[in-house]
Amino acid sequence: LLLVMPELGLAQTTLVTGLGGPVDCGEGVLPPGDEGSSTTIDLASAFPQGLSFYGTSYSNVFVNTNGSLSFAAAVPNFDGTRFPFTSVPMIAPFWADVDTSSEIDGLQNRVYFDVVPGTVTVTWYFVGRNVGHVDRLDTFQLILNDQSAARAPGDFDFEMRFVQCGWVSSDSMGGVDGFGGSAAQMGFDAGNIANYFLHPDSQTDEIVHLCDQSNIGEPGVWRFVVRAGEVETCGNGEREG
Repeated sequence: LLLVMPELGLAQTTLVTGLGGPVDCGEGVLPPGDEGSSTTIDLASAFPQGLSFYGTSYSNVFVNTNGSLSFAAAVPNFDGTRFPFTSVPMIAPFWADVDTSSEIDGLQNRVYFDVVPGTVTVTWYFVGRNVGHVDRLDTFQLILNDQSAARAPGDFDFEMRFVQCGWVSSDSMGGVDGFGGSAAQMGFDAGNIANYFLHPDSQTDEIVHLCDQSNIGEPGVWRFVVRAGEVETCGNGEREG
């Protein structure tokens, strides 16, 4: 699957597919809407030893329409506050004002998820922005991979894949035609004010380059490793793959 990004060139990575469902990205799907979240997603089948993330082992997660996966509670709303800001731990490939309420073809402008042994995959598939705009679309994916067998109980990796970056901000956040205003954020927030990562281009138009940049040398792909509950930092002080 290779998608063309209008005015910004070709996407340089692909979605992980083969997961079943209507677009092969999983059978789970969030209802259309502007501010929404899944019900509790049980991790027992995927991560029987849980996921260890900054002091807590989690046995469930929530998928949020607005470009994030959260632990302990859903985070359905978007207000553009800069990380760190929440008491709810979250991993956010593209925390922005996503709006899936507008119909395209019944398949696009949807959020799909898949849970199998060892892996959770969430795909924001050709999603639009608030309020109801589908003239520009984003496609990105978050994948959690269990590393308990090779490492320690609760260890995991997470990967963000950006396939199409057509907008970065919504009308409600001061954007015009998908740009300007308070733009999307990429990173994670441990929910304790102390531990977080915020991509330096967050809340600016430059965050659009998630599609052609990387921390592992593979354009559009960002990978992080979580060991003993913390995202590892390399010797240069950067959180890399």
